[in-house]
Amino acid sequence: MLVDGDLPADRRRTAAAALGLSTTASYRVVTAPLFAVWAEHPGGPEDVVPTAHGPLHTLVVPAATAVVQAGPSGVGVATTPDHLDHSFRTSVVALRLCGRGATRSVGADAYAGLVSMFAEEPAGAHHPDVQLVAAVDEHPWGAATLDALTTSGSARQAARALGIHHSTLQHRLEIITTTLGFDPLDGLGRLRAGVAHLAWRLQTSRVLDLPAPTAPGRPGEPEPVGPGH
Repeated sequence: MLVDGDLPADRRRTAAAALGLSTTASYRVVTAPLFAVWAEHPGGPEDVVPTAHGPLHTLVVPAATAVVQAGPSGVGVATTPDHLDHSFRTSVVALRLCGRGATRSVGADAYAGLVSMFAEEPAGAHHPDVQLVAAVDEHPWGAATLDALTTSGSARQAARALGIHHSTLQHRLEIITTTLGFDPLDGLGRLRAGVAHLAWRLQTSRVLDLPAPTAPGRPGEPEPVGPGH
C-alpha cells in the first residue's frame, strides 16, 4: 500500500504509520529482483511487490542509506512517507539502469531529475531519438562512447575514461554526430543525447532477466538472499 501511487494519500499514510515510519523523516525505497545477491541486508520494512517488470523485493530504508550492498538493485530518491510511491518508481528506473549481470547498486540520485522524469512518464512513452542511439550502438564502441561523452565534462575527459587516444575519440565523435544528426557535446545536444541514451538503456535493459543457472554448491559462490533471509 505504501508504494502504490494509485491509492489515496490517506491510505498510504495509514500504511506508513502501521510500518512505524515517521511522517517528518525521509526514507528511500530500494528494489531488487528476487535473484539479487545481498552482501549485507539493511533493516526496515520489506515485502515482495508486483510490478510491470515482475515481482520485486522492496525495502524502505532511511534517507542516509544512499547505497546498498546488493546486486543488482536500485535505490530511489529520498522523500517523506507521503511520496514514497515516487521513490519506489525511481528505484525501479535505477534498477533497470544496472548493467546486465552487474553485482552493484544504482542510485537514482546519480541522475538527478532525469530518473524522476522517466519514473513519471506513461508506459510506452515514445522517444524518437532512441532509434538514433540504437544506430550508434551498432558500432562495437558506440554505446560506451556515447555514455562517456554524455557523462564527462569534455571530449578529453571522455577519452581518458574510455582509455583511448583523443584523436580516436574525435573520429568516433564525427561518426556519432553524423548518425544522430546533432552534436552530443554542443549545448542542448548534450542533454538531448543523454536523455536518449538513458531511454535506450531502459528500453534494452536485461537486468531483470533471470541469470543463467550455475552448478549448485560451487565453493565461494554467494547465495541469493530474498525477503525473510
